[in-house]
Amino acid sequence: MKSYHDFHIYGYEVDSVKRKINFKLAWPEGDGQARIVNVQFDGVFGYELKNDSMASIVYEFEEISLNEFMTEYASDIKEAYRQNGAYGPWAHDLSKAEEELTKDNVKAIVLSSSMGMVGWVLTQTVSEKNA
Repeated sequence: MKSYHDFHIYGYEVDSVKRKINFKLAWPEGDGQARIVNVQFDGVFGYELKNDSMASIVYEFEEISLNEFMTEYASDIKEAYRQNGAYGPWAHDLSKAEEELTKDNVKAIVLSSSMGMVGWVLTQTVSEKNA
């Protein structure tokens, strides 16, 4: 995935019906302007975003293996599914989740930040469009 290190998160939008998440990222220019890039995740199977500081600065969006993802986040996913059915049917049986997600060509993308928002997105595709 392309590097968005030090881009500012101007906003994000979740479309649960179309299963899309769009991040509006900005690279501040010296004259008070900003170069805007939309990073869109399509075919979203689940996500968690937290700690939005309303001034979040991206460290990176990193694609990790589904195995690594499940090792890191399985206990949180299991608890969220138990409490309220979060993430949908694939989260019902985590022993089969990695196989199901692989079959659907899902990628695990982890967001880390220098400041603010962190989280992850399980998605089939990622694309970029200049605004």
